[in-house]
Amino acid sequence: MIAVHLEAAPITPGASLSAIATLAQSFSVVTAVNERRGMELADVLIRVDVTKFGATDYSNADKLISQGYEAARQSVSDLLKFAIDGNAWEEYLARREARRIKSVPVPSFIQVNGTTPQLAETIERDLHHDEGRTINEARLEQELTVLTGTGRFSSMAYSIAEVDRRFGLRINALEKEYAPPTVNPIVVLDGSQYNSVLFSVGARLTFLDVGKPGAEVRSDILAGSTYRISGEYFRPLSHSVHWFIAPRVSVDSLPLNLYNRNTQLAAYRLSQVNGGVDLGYMFDRFSELRFGETGWQSYSPTIGNPNVLPSVSGRQSFSRVRYVLDRLDNPIVPKKGVGIASAFDFFDRRPAAQENVPVLQMTMQFFKPLHRLDSVYFRASGGTTFHVAKTGVPPFTLGGPLQLSAYGTNEIFTNQYMLFQLGYLRQIGQLPPILGNKVYFSSLYEVARPYKTQNPSLNGFPDLPMDVAAGMLVETLFGPVYIGGSWGDSGHRKIFFKLGRVF
Repeated sequence: MIAVHLEAAPITPGASLSAIATLAQSFSVVTAVNERRGMELADVLIRVDVTKFGATDYSNADKLISQGYEAARQSVSDLLKFAIDGNAWEEYLARREARRIKSVPVPSFIQVNGTTPQLAETIERDLHHDEGRTINEARLEQELTVLTGTGRFSSMAYSIAEVDRRFGLRINALEKEYAPPTVNPIVVLDGSQYNSVLFSVGARLTFLDVGKPGAEVRSDILAGSTYRISGEYFRPLSHSVHWFIAPRVSVDSLPLNLYNRNTQLAAYRLSQVNGGVDLGYMFDRFSELRFGETGWQSYSPTIGNPNVLPSVSGRQSFSRVRYVLDRLDNPIVPKKGVGIASAFDFFDRRPAAQENVPVLQMTMQFFKPLHRLDSVYFRASGGTTFHVAKTGVPPFTLGGPLQLSAYGTNEIFTNQYMLFQLGYLRQIGQLPPILGNKVYFSSLYEVARPYKTQNPSLNGFPDLPMDVAAGMLVETLFGPVYIGGSWGDSGHRKIFFKLGRVF
């Protein structure tokens, strides 16, 4: 047994420690006890002096590697006791190569271990297309990653199994000991207007296999600037996972603040009560088709000019078709891949609308890496009511981070728009693991084309509003944090920050 010990700088009695440093030292004490046990069992102990390095010296990797080589050279006399001659080494390599599998057999069946028979049957059905085909490791690992991401399993692995002289694919699933149900915390901090910060906190609760394998109960609770209580029961209609029924209900009260640049014109509350039974078809894990929802909606002013946006309320009813394609390599800060999200709503009843209102909205984004640390991305989004003008409150707004960042939040109400964005991302740092992950510099150019804008405060509004934005994007333990500023045409300027989803 050859052990390598990293000799870190000892703590001095008079050192001043922060709360984080105290926590780190506490971990070090536990680690040191385990290290000493390992050193006592070692036949050879190599001591590497890393007293000059800290836990965040990622950029000094080459110097750390040199220290390791130097420590090995100092222990060369002890290590040479275990050396073997060239012939013995070549013989060992030949024996190892003889045991190596030269070709992977084509699996004729799929076997799932480690979970219930119902879940095993579901996994076998999801992977059925791999039977009778040469194993594509990259595709199979991606499929297992998606299955693990459903929230039930902590890991999934695969191997080749032989049963009755037949070869198959064996999937070993390890279920989480602490879930389901799962609780995912929600923290939302919106500083799109730095002088009026919005904060909400809550959680999502997910229960699996309620009444039937594959069924889910999803509940959201949120309080703060936004209040929300919602629940949905997702239930497959048959052994096929494609058709489903989803009774749902939600109660929301959220702020709808209107700005002209950095000047707040009015503060509204958007109150909604929605409920219904959705009938849907799920093409795959990334796309679904749903029908049916009805509810009540109200816009009411709390501060400011009530004439900026009319106070309306009433029942709304609409049918929805929604499609999502997610081929991005990272859900927080992607570097490559394509993503598409589209939704078509047909409102046969909408508050203050004088006719049926069709609403189509789509967003498409494409990320491409330039280097190990750099990437560029392009986003195009748009929405339309197909020339229906009497929609009540216009369904689209522009203004705020990633929606014309230099413009005031909800500064532009419109029934039709297009927005194009070209961005650049570069990783410039790395946080300690206890605090988060990567730090990025972000820059963005935006240009929009709104049609039939409805905001009486806009005088001399340009046909093609545009801006540039730049800032820092930090992956923290609480979610991505964006801090930046934006400069636009017609005198628009803004500093903003947000905690929550960026892409």
